[in-house]
Formats: sequence, C-alpha cells, structure tokens
Amino acid sequence: KYLDLVNIIHDPTRGVYVGVVGTSSSQSGQLATVDPSAGSITYQDPHVQWPGPIALAADGSSLLVGSQATGDVVRLSWPGLEETGRVRLPLHPEYGQLLPSSISASPRNAGVFAVSMERGGYFLPRNAGVALVRDLVIQPRQTAPLVSSNVVAFDAVGESVIGFDSEL
Repeated sequence: KYLDLVNIIHDPTRGVYVGVVGTSSSQSGQLATVDPSAGSITYQDPHVQWPGPIALAADGSSLLVGSQATGDVVRLSWPGLEETGRVRLPLHPEYGQLLPSSISASPRNAGVFAVSMERGGYFLPRNAGVALVRDLVIQPRQTAPLVSSNVVAFDAVGESVIGFDSEL
C-alpha cells in the first residue's frame, strides 16, 4: 500500500510516525499517524491551512505544525490536536509573508523551537532566515535572509541549531 506522506516525524513515546498527507491523496492536508506495531493508519484534520513542516515538542505533549498558507506555526496538543497557541512569522518588506520551511523542536525545552523561513512564490533562493522561538515569541536575533538554511535541527543536547542550505 502506498502512502504519500511529507514531513514525517517519529514519536518514540507512542511508537508511531506522523506525517502530513501529500497532495496525491484524498486525505491531503491531514495528519496521518502510522502505528507499525498495530499495522494501522489513522487520519486527523489539524485545522491548519496547508500544513507543511511539523515537529514534536521535547516532552511529547505538543505538535508544531507550520502553515504554508498563513505563515503561522501552530502548537497543537498531542495526540488530541487541540490548538494551544500560534505564532505568525514576520512580514518581509519586499516579499510579503514569510512561510515556515523547516521546524526543529529543542530536545531540552518543550517551549523552544527553531524555524527556517522561506519566501512564498517563485523567488530563488527561497531562504529567508532562521528564527528561534521561545514560548511562541520570536526572538529578536535571526539569521540573515538568502544566506541561511532551509533545513534546521538542534544538536542532541539542545545547545546549538544546525542548518543546511539545500538550495545551493
């Protein structure tokens, strides 16, 4: 059986994988939870317009879902998917609303995540900087647009954010 999932993450506590269902499926835009031990797939609507990147908070209590339509990163309870907060990414003076490209949750602090931002539309490169978010507040210091990473991850102890620019 073929399952079109993008932005797949693993929940080690529950032993499941979660991904955004791709556009080739009738469940497009929903979250699919795959339980390999039970051999089951369940679908849930995250109530986020055009869900994109996702990440699981360090304590496993919330899921972060980026909206490719609004530029929001929405915090949802996990596994219930009730909205508990959101943060909107900045507006760029020339390119408009920035969108989440990649989200990485801190392994040390459930309220901290890094988000790489991209310009919508057909601009290349799409990179628009990386921001650190604490308790749904974007921190003032960000990386420079166009010379930053579109894929981000925290190191294993949560002290550094590592980036990769896959557009070069």
